[in-house]
Amino acid sequence: MRTRLTWALASASALALALSACGGGESSAGGGTSSQPVATVSHAELDQRLAEDYRGTFKELPASGPKAVPGKSVAIIPITQLSPTFAAFTKEAKAAAEALGWTAFAIDGKLSTQGYNSAIRQAISQHPDAIVISGINCDPVRQAVLEAKKAGIKVYSVYGDDCDEPVWDGMQPVDLEGAARMRADWVASKVGPSGKVIESYITDDPVLLRFQAATERELKKVCPDCEVVRVEWALGDLGEAMKGKIATGLLRNPDAKAFIAPFDASILFGSGADIQGSGLDLAVMGGECSAPNLVLIRDGAQQDACTGYPFSVFGWSSMDALNRIFANEKPVDAGLGVQLIDKDHNLPPAGQDFLGPLADFREHYRTMWGV
Repeated sequence: MRTRLTWALASASALALALSACGGGESSAGGGTSSQPVATVSHAELDQRLAEDYRGTFKELPASGPKAVPGKSVAIIPITQLSPTFAAFTKEAKAAAEALGWTAFAIDGKLSTQGYNSAIRQAISQHPDAIVISGINCDPVRQAVLEAKKAGIKVYSVYGDDCDEPVWDGMQPVDLEGAARMRADWVASKVGPSGKVIESYITDDPVLLRFQAATERELKKVCPDCEVVRVEWALGDLGEAMKGKIATGLLRNPDAKAFIAPFDASILFGSGADIQGSGLDLAVMGGECSAPNLVLIRDGAQQDACTGYPFSVFGWSSMDALNRIFANEKPVDAGLGVQLIDKDHNLPPAGQDFLGPLADFREHYRTMWGV
C-alpha cells in the first residue's frame, strides 16, 4: 500500500503481544485487549513524529581528542563479510587504522558461534594491540574474549551486547530505540490505523529481539489496530531456508499491507525476491540502509524505506575510541544516530553510502588525530 490512508484519532488500546501459533514459523503479535492501555497518537502527532524521524538523531562528531598513538595493530572481526553493511564497516575501519599509522587486518566471523570464536583466537595468535568486534554479542564469545584480554589485547565492540559481567573495553552505542520508532512511524503512515503487517522475525539474537520488541511497541502506539504477523527464522537460516519461510508467510497472508525486515541483508538474500514475486502491493521497511538496498529504494523495487546507520562512520569512530583508550582516555559519544530514509527523503546520491550529515567524517578524524 503506497498511499496514506485517512486517519482517525486512535483510542487507547492494548499493549499485548498475544502470541498464537499459526504453523509454518508464523505467530501473531497484535490485536487483543489488555488491562494495561498504551497511549496512542493522532494523525497530526504522527506527522510530527515523521518530521523528527526524517531529521534523524545525529549529533556532532567529537570536537577534540588525542593525537594518533603510534605503532598499534588492530584485528577487525565482523559478524560476516557477506553483509554489505559489515563489509563497509570493515573497509572503513581498516582505512581509519591505516590513517592512524596502525597495522590492521580483518578476519570474517562467518555468521556462526564457531566462526566468531575461531576468528578471535586466530586474531590472538597474531598478537594485535586490539580487536574490534562488529555485530557479535558477548555471551557466545566470552571465553575467547577473556583469553584476548589475558593476552593484554583491548577488545572493542560495535553493535553487540556485552556480557552480564562486562568484558568489553568499550563499545559503540547504536540508537535502536530511535530506529524502532522510525520503522513503526513509516509503516503506520502507509498502512493507516489498521492493517496486517508481516514481520520477518529473528528468533535467536538478543540485540535483534530487543529491536523487534521495540518496533512492535512503537507500532502499537501509532497503528493500534494493526495486526503483526511474525514469520520466524534464525540467523543460520539466512539464505534459502529463510527465503522459503518468507515465501510461505507471504502466501498465507495475501491481505498484508506492509513488510518489516530485521536487517537489509535479509532482503538481498531472498526476501526481496519473494516480495517481488508474490504480487502483493506491500510497503517494505528494510534495515540499516546498506548501499545495495539504497539502490532498491531508488528503483522502487523490493524495498521502500530503511533506517540509516552510518556503518562507514562507525569504522572511524571505533578507531577513534581505541586511540583514546591507548592514550589512557575514555571513549566519548561519537554523535552517531539514525535517520529515516525513503525515496523522497534523505536518499544519498546514486553510488554513495548512507552517511547521514557526516560526509566529511574522514577529514574530521584525520585533522583531530593530526595525521
